[in-house]
Amino acid sequence: MLIGALVGIPVGLHAAFRADRLFDQLSRFFSLLGFSIPTYWLGLMMLFVFFFLLDWAPPGMGRISLMATPPPRITGSYLIDGLLTANWEAAHSALAQLVLPVVCVAIVASAPIIKQTRAMALEVLGRDYVRLARAAGLPERAVRRIVWRNALVPVITFIGTEITGLVGTASLIEYVFAWGGLGQYAVESVINSDYAAIQAVVLVSAAFTTLVFLVVDLVYHLIDPRIST
Repeated sequence: MLIGALVGIPVGLHAAFRADRLFDQLSRFFSLLGFSIPTYWLGLMMLFVFFFLLDWAPPGMGRISLMATPPPRITGSYLIDGLLTANWEAAHSALAQLVLPVVCVAIVASAPIIKQTRAMALEVLGRDYVRLARAAGLPERAVRRIVWRNALVPVITFIGTEITGLVGTASLIEYVFAWGGLGQYAVESVINSDYAAIQAVVLVSAAFTTLVFLVVDLVYHLIDPRIST
C-alpha cells in the first residue's frame, strides 16, 4: 500500500497538471487497467512471465525458499529476522519471495489512488484561490504546493479505506503465492466453520481498522493545520 501511494499520488497530481495530454491519457489507461485486472490473474501472469519465462523471480511457494534455513523467530517476518540475526541467505530469500506479491498489491492499490488524486487535484485547480495565485504571478512550484496541500486530505481518507480493505485483496494474492497470511486464514476459517477463528479475524480486523483511521486523523493535523482549530 505504501508503494501504491508513493506511485499513485505523484502520478495523479502530475496527470491533473497535464490534463488531456499524453501523460494524463496514459495514467488514466493504467488506472482503468488496474481496476479491470482480477488480482489472482495478475499474480498468475506475474509468475508465468517472471518465473516461468524469464526465470527472474522464485516460484510462489511461501515466504521463504525451501532450500533456505529460516532464521530464529523474533518478529515473525523472515526478512526482518534474517537481517537482525545476520542470516543473509534467509533475508535474501525472503526479500525475493516478497517482490512479486508486493508488486501485485501495489499495482492494484495504485490504480484507484491515481484516479482519486487526479479527480481531487482537478477540483482544486478549478478553485478561485488557485486562479488568484496564478493571476498574482506565483511560481508554478508554489501553485503545485497549494494544490497538493488542499487535494491531499480526501486522498488520505481514501487511502485509509483502501488499507482497511486490504485483507480481502490480499487473500487472493496469498493463495496464488502460497502465502499464509490473514486473508487466507480468514477464508479457510469461513470454509471450515471455525467460529473461534472467525471471531479472532473480526477482532484483529476491527483493531487494525481503528489503528488505521487513528493514523489518518493524525496525518490530517500535519497536512492541514486548520483542522486543529
